[in-house]
Amino acid sequence: MNSLKPKQKTNPMPETTLHLMAPRADHQSVINDFEAFIANEGTAKVLDALPQVTALLNKERQVVFSNKALKVMLRKEELDEILGQRLGELIKCKNADNNTGGCGTSECCTVCGAMNAIIESQIFNHASTKECRIHTGGDLEDASLDLNVTASPFHFNNLSLTLLSIVDISHQKRRQVFERIFFHDVMNTVSALKWNLEYLPLATDKADSENVLNTVNGISDDLIEEIRAQRDLAAAESGELKVNPILMRSKEVLGQVKSKMEHHTVSNNKTIEIQKGIVDIEFGADNVLVKRVLTNMLKNSLEATPEFGRVEMGVNLAGNGLIFWIHNPTVMSHKTQLQVFQRSFSTKGPNRGLGTYSMKLITEKYLDGKIGFTSNEKDGTKFYIQLPV
Repeated sequence: MNSLKPKQKTNPMPETTLHLMAPRADHQSVINDFEAFIANEGTAKVLDALPQVTALLNKERQVVFSNKALKVMLRKEELDEILGQRLGELIKCKNADNNTGGCGTSECCTVCGAMNAIIESQIFNHASTKECRIHTGGDLEDASLDLNVTASPFHFNNLSLTLLSIVDISHQKRRQVFERIFFHDVMNTVSALKWNLEYLPLATDKADSENVLNTVNGISDDLIEEIRAQRDLAAAESGELKVNPILMRSKEVLGQVKSKMEHHTVSNNKTIEIQKGIVDIEFGADNVLVKRVLTNMLKNSLEATPEFGRVEMGVNLAGNGLIFWIHNPTVMSHKTQLQVFQRSFSTKGPNRGLGTYSMKLITEKYLDGKIGFTSNEKDGTKFYIQLPV
């Protein structure tokens, strides 16, 4: 057993933290805890037989026992690749290396359900269950996971450990979001379409009839676009989305997005302006995907803007790329900023989300671009995408 050498996170920089404690137990302490636990073969076999991912953690949040389900999920066979690691480091959370202290110590970790469940269980000595959204990378496939994490006190002989169990609820959360979209949002759109069609025979004159028909046409376009957007998002997540690049002009793209959203209900009593003197050059990309990202970005900005407020759009040159940006006067809370691009996260309530997540997925995976934002009290919120020319 002493041949086990758990991988320790090493960094020449001092370990710091913006959330949970950074120090770790040394590798011999981890091995000692592991050996003390497996000495009772019955308990170890019970955890090993569980179908759900299960691990035992020491007070430093390091794994001292892993069941078979966790090994399968991680695609690892050797214990020394698992013991001594923290959860985010094992599943390659993209925030695990944000701080020198590792998993649990960065600012993003303050909103991590897994870390908060673990520390709550350790402090108050009771079970804690929380949902956790993690964007993974590295050895595992690049993916966004929705997990249900339960941390419970586990006292064994002289050991005080934390029993961690993890259930992947990604498909469940995704189904809930799609149900919301098709049973609520789409139903509202269809209801508006029906109301206008019923009003059409009652129109008082030709101008009134034309106005209703224009409204019906706009609602129909919105409905088709919503369905297409969800179809393309499903294809994007599975890696099957087809990209069809064409040449287009930056100013024309912004104008088309502005014109489309000016007829959307979300823009009622709000102003959309394109900054004067914007860059107008030709660039190549998938026209549909670029406009989809910008439309989603503009819609989110309009939703965040108060009545009679203004949203501004623009495009600048930056090195070898173009930066499209959309600004609104509202500032996002710091907690919201830490979770913006996570799948299933939304400021609009439960069972929403996918909006900003889809923007990031399409921009970075299919448009070869980058996406980001700034948000503060002085300047409001500005989202941007940078695309190669």
